Amino acid sequence: MGERREEAYAVVYGRTQVGKSTLILNLMGLRPDAVGVVSSVLRGGRRAGCSSTAVPTEYRCSRDEYWRIHRNAETRKCVSDCEAEAEFAQVRKAMERNAVSPTSGVCVVEIPAHHFGDEATGARGTRILDLPGVEAADPVEREFVERVARSLVPNADLILLVGRADDLSFLSPEHVALPGIADWQYSPRRFRVVTTYSFTPESVREFARETGCVGDAAAYRTRLMPELQRFRPLESEALKPELYFPLEFGDSWRRSGLDQTPLKTMVDGLMKQLRRDIADAMTPIGRLMGALDAHIVVAKVHEARLKVITESEKRLERACDARASAIAQLEMTLQKEMDRLAKKKAAVAIVTDTTVAHGARSLTDRLRDWALRKQKEIQGQITENKNTGTFLSVIGNATQSLGRRIPMIAEELLVDGGVEPTVFWKRVYKLSMPLKAANVSGIAEREFAALRSKLEDYVIESYWFTEEGSDYFSDVNALMAAYERLTERAAAALTSELTARAQEARCQLRDEVRLLESRALETKHVLIAERFAIDRIKADLTECNDARRRAERTCQEEMERSHQFIALLAEEYNRAVETTYRSIIDAPDAVTAFEELVYGSALPAARKGVLARIGNPAGQ
Repeated sequence: MGERREEAYAVVYGRTQVGKSTLILNLMGLRPDAVGVVSSVLRGGRRAGCSSTAVPTEYRCSRDEYWRIHRNAETRKCVSDCEAEAEFAQVRKAMERNAVSPTSGVCVVEIPAHHFGDEATGARGTRILDLPGVEAADPVEREFVERVARSLVPNADLILLVGRADDLSFLSPEHVALPGIADWQYSPRRFRVVTTYSFTPESVREFARETGCVGDAAAYRTRLMPELQRFRPLESEALKPELYFPLEFGDSWRRSGLDQTPLKTMVDGLMKQLRRDIADAMTPIGRLMGALDAHIVVAKVHEARLKVITESEKRLERACDARASAIAQLEMTLQKEMDRLAKKKAAVAIVTDTTVAHGARSLTDRLRDWALRKQKEIQGQITENKNTGTFLSVIGNATQSLGRRIPMIAEELLVDGGVEPTVFWKRVYKLSMPLKAANVSGIAEREFAALRSKLEDYVIESYWFTEEGSDYFSDVNALMAAYERLTERAAAALTSELTARAQEARCQLRDEVRLLESRALETKHVLIAERFAIDRIKADLTECNDARRRAERTCQEEMERSHQFIALLAEEYNRAVETTYRSIIDAPDAVTAFEELVYGSALPAARKGVLARIGNPAGQ
């Protein structure tokens, strides 16, 4: 339950420039005319609109008329406001230079007593800690604030969460992330939500004019809660109007256009209620309730934290499974790509210049063999029919036969597996069709032109003389020679065409190899990235598992301390029962004994109520 103390101890937390310092000075009971002066001194020479709280600062009422600033185990006594203002400026500069150590303590400020009104006597026993907000960009300041929060917030009698009414996001999780504050909804008894500039927004003024509730605090509180829930759902325990304080300071509320008298009366009443709440929080029963709430918070906080960790573990496990599945798929894809690449490289390796030359030669050799057989057939035809018509017919038929035979020979050899490697030559065949280079008709036109012209000039078609030296003998030799030249030139054209297409096919294979290599490399990069990603996920999962074990261990330790607290309550209860019993026995008269008996009879119900509040059944 913390150290015994007679002073009320409150913590004020919120974003910068929301009026926290002004709220603190009003809560402490400064005279209205002194608020501006003290605010200027605390600002340390910084202009209005800039944050004045450099470090976590605790404000107290001084026992005399001097300023006192306690920082880094030193105390500076300032006899004037100017001297104090200069000292606050040095504190700000030290923070901006990162010269404030995270191990240093809170800056304690004692404000001269003459700034307080006579009616603020009760407030002089109040200590208020102004805690900088989580939006502090400097890591040193952030670490400082978190350390202070961990050490001081748990012992605070009351914590005020402060924000502007026109920016209610100050209760969102990222802005109440400090230890002891993040879980405020689980123990709302220790917290109050204060909105400043509450009557500045036009929506609020319009609401007041429409409803006529200018001085009705309950109406404003009721309206405030659903507005806050737009930024964060509130637990049922936090939906109590008495926890919310819409306030306004200075002259800004006077510009609202609303009736000032009931509005000021309402704001003053809320301020008095807030001071009473701070005072009530320091009473024995108030602190006991705070301790009971702390017991409740232990279970709820750790339950919520373990739930978050468990959800994170499940999310990471799902992500890990998805990555593992993706990696397995990528490994299969890569293996297939590597297999295709190996086959393609092997196909490229076996195709050499010699392979190309051998394939073309096989085709032309087959063509020459066929032409030789055809030549004998032609010779038989012109021997049997010795006239120019037969010669001309043979020339046309031989040309057409050769033109038809070339694709047939190419198909027999290249497609049907007559030349190795068959897959490569099938590709060449597709690239070569039609065999444009082997234009037999064009070649035949040139080779047979002279003989055809001679034959067409004959007046008589039949040959009368066929002996050696005759025109017939000469024409036969010319026909055979032209046919041989036709065959050779067609073979040469075919060889050139096949060689060109074979080289083209080799280039295609090389391009396909490069493409497969590129794809395989890309797949490898994606696979590496996926493996790095799953390694990071596994590391996060390990860290999450460690965090869960730490949270479970911490929960166990804190629950053990909570059980110690229950045991302490049981001891106190037994002691109270024993004391009451003795008081009854030792009572000087019957009336006193009856009074003690009535008191004692209330103890079991009180014990049952306390145990029920902390979730422990009576009798344990």
